[in-house]
Amino acid sequence: MENEFVKERRQRVRVKDRFIEQRGNERRQRVRVKDRLIEQRGNERRQRVRVKDRFIEQRGNERRQRVRVKNRFIEQRGNERRQRVRVKDRFIEQRGNERRQRVRVKDRLIDKRGNERRQRVRVKDRFIEQRGNERRQRVRVKDRFIEQRGNERRQRVRVKDRLMEQRGNERRQRVRVKDRLIEQRGNERRQRVRVKDRLIEQRGNERRQRVRVKDRLIEQRGNERRQRVRVKDRFIEQRGNERRQRVRVKDRFIEQRGNERRQRVRVKDRLIEQRGNERRQRVRVKDRLIEQRGNERRQRVRVKDRLIEQRGNERRQRVRVKDRFIEQRGNERRQRVRVKDRLIEQRGNERRQRVRVKDRLIEQRGNERRQRVRVKDSFIEQRGNERRQRVRVKDRFIEQRGNERRQRVRVKDRFIEQRGNERRQRVRVKDRFIEQRGNERRQRVRVKDRLIEQRGNERRQRVRVKDRLIEQRGNERRQRVRVKDRLIEQRGNERRQRVRVKDRFIEQRGNERRQRVRVKDRFIEQRGNERRQRVRVKDRFIEQRGNERRQRVRVKDRFIEQRGNERRQRVRVKDRFIEQRGNERRQRVRVKDRLIEQRGNERRQRVRVKDRLIEQRGNERRQRVRVKDRFIEQRGNERRQRVRVKDRLIEQRGNERRQRVRVKDRLIEQRGNERRQRVRVKDRFIEQRGNERRQRVRVKDRFIEQRGNERRQRVRVKDRLIEQRGNERRQRVRVKDRLIEQRGNERRQRVRVKDRLIEQRGNERRQRVRVKDRLIEQRGNERRQRVRVKDRLIEQRGNERRQRVRVKDRLIEQRGNERRQRVRVKDRLIEQRGNERRQRVRVKDRFIGTKR
Repeated sequence: MENEFVKERRQRVRVKDRFIEQRGNERRQRVRVKDRLIEQRGNERRQRVRVKDRFIEQRGNERRQRVRVKNRFIEQRGNERRQRVRVKDRFIEQRGNERRQRVRVKDRLIDKRGNERRQRVRVKDRFIEQRGNERRQRVRVKDRFIEQRGNERRQRVRVKDRLMEQRGNERRQRVRVKDRLIEQRGNERRQRVRVKDRLIEQRGNERRQRVRVKDRLIEQRGNERRQRVRVKDRFIEQRGNERRQRVRVKDRFIEQRGNERRQRVRVKDRLIEQRGNERRQRVRVKDRLIEQRGNERRQRVRVKDRLIEQRGNERRQRVRVKDRFIEQRGNERRQRVRVKDRLIEQRGNERRQRVRVKDRLIEQRGNERRQRVRVKDSFIEQRGNERRQRVRVKDRFIEQRGNERRQRVRVKDRFIEQRGNERRQRVRVKDRFIEQRGNERRQRVRVKDRLIEQRGNERRQRVRVKDRLIEQRGNERRQRVRVKDRLIEQRGNERRQRVRVKDRFIEQRGNERRQRVRVKDRFIEQRGNERRQRVRVKDRFIEQRGNERRQRVRVKDRFIEQRGNERRQRVRVKDRFIEQRGNERRQRVRVKDRLIEQRGNERRQRVRVKDRLIEQRGNERRQRVRVKDRFIEQRGNERRQRVRVKDRLIEQRGNERRQRVRVKDRLIEQRGNERRQRVRVKDRFIEQRGNERRQRVRVKDRFIEQRGNERRQRVRVKDRLIEQRGNERRQRVRVKDRLIEQRGNERRQRVRVKDRLIEQRGNERRQRVRVKDRLIEQRGNERRQRVRVKDRLIEQRGNERRQRVRVKDRLIEQRGNERRQRVRVKDRLIEQRGNERRQRVRVKDRFIGTKR
């Protein structure tokens, strides 16, 4: 047996315009060369470039493009091509051979996916929904509410003081008889009764009671009994043999749970908290706040206008220089500057700007430019050559993205949705609910006691035969049966049972067996070779897991908790609450009108003197006072005031002064030299910040937004949705059963041909087909299949073949020539990978792992 310990080393360096990261032998670089972003990981190289209206990404030999052509949005990935188009009131999406459409014809909404069709209609007081052959109705007749799903019928009726609900053969009732509330579900009966000061609830053989006796609250569940009592300055809770106490002793706050003891103490300007051997301290020395946890030390210092934070060797600074905000982390430097109506942010070599020009909002990131504009009832957004618009015409909702056009229509009892060439419909014909998506058709029918669902060639059935529930999916069959006190579930060759034998609860899954038993005052749980016990011995609560042992004890006013060598105590001594964890000790004390908390050397006090609230933390002192209409807060040398003068709210922090005033339809806010205004003029909303001005306008079918020089528009032209941001333009169009999406030169299409779904992105082509019990997926030359043969799951990818089989207590997985097994033998878990063998064993309180 050989053990190796390897330390992984990571470094990050910025060299001029390169960012280099080293992890062990792996090296990563990122460089921006003009309009290209290049990333290098070992031998793998990635590039991203924007050429006019095309966005091109290169990963090794894989190339992706996105283009918008008029009202079509096309995306190309290798041989795969996708398109999205909106044609009049239809929205068509094409992925290979898959085609979807949605149309609303009068009061019907039709959604068509291949052969699947859905419709929804409201006729007088009935709401009818049709999916394939499945039909649903909801009707209210006098005091009955009836819902019909195929052959399934539900009713709810109130007769005097009874509420009855009928679902098929199942009947439920709820009745109030005097002081009893009785609920009946089949053979199950529940009751709740209040007898004097007791509340009794009965569920089958289980009985619960709650009683208040003087200052005790007692709750009884079966043999378990709980009590809660307050004795003077102690709060005691009893659960079986477990006892908890909380005590305050002078300036210490002590909490006792069994052998666990916690204390908190404030000594002068130090706050010390003790939990077992763990000790924490916090100290304020002049303008420094120092926190000590074990060997870790943190400091925070404010030097004039700089805030410096030190964590080990890491140092951070934040500085405000005039109108610039600068943050320094190691070699990384960030700046934010406002120049007139522009907000500029600099991170290394990356520069961002935002400007509002009249009614346009323009945002510039490198060479990318975005605009947003509202023109009348159209909202237009422009990103490069990509343009988007949204319009509602009568009962149709039309959205145009490039050449892609979407519509939704309801025609009588059909709900139709059109995306380019893709059409979806939903219809209910008698007891069938039919949904049509392109060539895909789904039906659901209820025949007597069977529910049948048809998807293409796949057929599902569910039947209840006496006390059995049988579900059939293709060749897979499931059953559930209750035989006396056993519940048996059968899935193929797998069989599960659950049995209650006297005081034992046994569950069987294949060869795995679990038991739970209560023997007198012990609760034992057995899983294979693993055994757990919980025992209460007098005032001790002991839990045993393998070789690990825990105890909790209450000794008089102490609560002690023992876990291995760790010991905790909590005690309340008079007016002190003390908690002890190892060497860490905490106390809390109230002396007259002062509340003092001691944690190690840190001490806190709070006092109210007349109209002042004073809080002392070490050398830091805070006061809060209200003088007439002023609210004043003092922290060290920092002073804050808030005053309301007529319609102005003035806030003073040191030399910084803020005001807010409302003048007619303007809201004006003044911060130092910065002034903000917000005004609504007719159909324009204008916001002024210093020299920055924003406007939003809707002109006819265009939505225009102006921020500085940035302008965005979105327009819908017939079946095309066009969005314009700067030079970027996007279109989406649906042509028959194809959805075409165009972004710049990138083009995508999706088509559904019979049982195949074909998606085209550039030269990349994908297909998915289901042949009987096989699912076949084709990507270029790569072919995948998945088949289930009895208890084996086989997956084929090209020449690679995988299998998974469970043989008794072994799980075997085969990948090509590699074979893996996992077995549990008593307290060992053994995993085999080829010649490598791993074991994990628990010995007493140690967990040991070995590799061979």
